Amino acid sequence: METMLIHLHFFGFGDPLCRFSLEQRTGLHVGGFRPLLLDELLCWSQRIARYQHWDIEPLQQMVINRWMEQEDQIRGWQKQLTHHPVDVELVAGLGSRGDWQGHWNAMLRVS
Repeated sequence: METMLIHLHFFGFGDPLCRFSLEQRTGLHVGGFRPLLLDELLCWSQRIARYQHWDIEPLQQMVINRWMEQEDQIRGWQKQLTHHPVDVELVAGLGSRGDWQGHWNAMLRVS
C-alpha cells in the first residue's frame, strides 16, 4: 500500500453546527473535542483511518507527535474550554494531502 501523507490541523473553537458546516464545505474529516484529550483524538483518528483504509500506526504516531509539538497550545485550549459554553468544542480536521489541497484551493477561490 502506498504511504499517504495525512495531516491533522486544529481549527479552533466552534459548535457542532460550525463543525458540520466545515466538514460539508471542505470534505475533510472534522471532529469536535470537549474535553480535549489525547485518547479521544487517537480514537477518532483511528476510526477515520479504518474507514479510509489508511495505515493506522503511522497515523497514530503522527497524532501523538502533533500533540507533543503543540503541547503548550493544547494546554491553553484545554483551559479556555472551561470558560466556553458547553456546546463549544475544539474543532480539528484530518485528511490526506489531496483532501487538504482541495480545501486550501477552495479557500483561495473564496478570497
